[in-house]
Amino acid sequence: MDRDQRVQRQTRWRLGQLSPRVEKLEIGYGKLCGGFHLPLLKQKPVLPPGSGRRPSRCARIARAPSTSSFPLARDTLSIVVSGGDPARSKHDASQQPARLPGGLCAAYNLASTTAALPTVTPILSFDIETVPDVAGIRLLTGFDNTITDHNVVEYALQRRRAEIDADFVAPHLQKVVAIAAVLGSDEGVALHSFGAPELDEAGTLAAFFALVEKHAPRLVSWAGSAQLPALHSRALMHGVAAPRYWEQDRHLDLAERLALASRESRVSLVDIARLSGLPGKAGLDKLAVWHAYENGRLDTILAKSETDAVYTCLVHLRFEHLAGRLSPDAYRAEAGRVRRALEAANSARWRDFLAAWPLDPLGASR
Repeated sequence: MDRDQRVQRQTRWRLGQLSPRVEKLEIGYGKLCGGFHLPLLKQKPVLPPGSGRRPSRCARIARAPSTSSFPLARDTLSIVVSGGDPARSKHDASQQPARLPGGLCAAYNLASTTAALPTVTPILSFDIETVPDVAGIRLLTGFDNTITDHNVVEYALQRRRAEIDADFVAPHLQKVVAIAAVLGSDEGVALHSFGAPELDEAGTLAAFFALVEKHAPRLVSWAGSAQLPALHSRALMHGVAAPRYWEQDRHLDLAERLALASRESRVSLVDIARLSGLPGKAGLDKLAVWHAYENGRLDTILAKSETDAVYTCLVHLRFEHLAGRLSPDAYRAEAGRVRRALEAANSARWRDFLAAWPLDPLGASR
């Protein structure tokens, strides 16, 4: 029995240990070229043992070039389930698409009969709330205390509008006051929020990056491409280290992706969520967040951030279904995990949200 036959045989019975929601299987051995689409050498149906169904899953066997850099031992069989970007060529080794968020991965040592447990790439859907950094603006402009905070901020806003026609102050002058996130992993769905008054800005940034360092998730946001520059600048100012965050591009901006990077085509997160059947009402814009901060309504800002993080998570699931990476049943299962996390939070706000959220999320749009 040659090596290819042995790989095929071992894969057939070991596939049964993977998730039943496997849709596509990419297999390689030796030093697999991580993320690259390799030339297809063999393609055969693979049937999980004892399933009683017709073969419907496809195994792709490929020998990677010796120049690849994916850190696998020579005798390691790497299995990547539902990987690859369908918008790129399946046989173009010059492309390196991002691996599918939530894709299952497993690695096997061909010299043994022990299979590694499959893992799910964590997904962190997040929202960041910022306000103008009045002290920073005063430092850079030389304004003293005879000028009110309102006028200091108004000056910064007018200057920014004159520079690039933006509706808020420059990223480095945005103080981070709240970050909320929904973490989805193979352990379940967990809600996280950080911010004032419990944490100052440095503590808020450190807590968020600690979450990223621990789980190395793929980041998902709505208009996060406009939020993250503020996060980066403020982390630099406070000296908050985040090695794993800067390792590679881990971020998907749903608003930018859906609008094809067109600023004019971007829509409100709350609007798209409500049109998709999610409960809610118009949220606070950036200036309203600033006014809430001025009036000490920090709980309102944190609640707004938490709601937007949940919206982002649920819209992302819908996007994965739209892209064909989640079947209807898989979509409902993932939405159910979010529902259970909100139920476990046991707050009046989430109880109201759940009461207005239809049980069948795919059939919920207006």
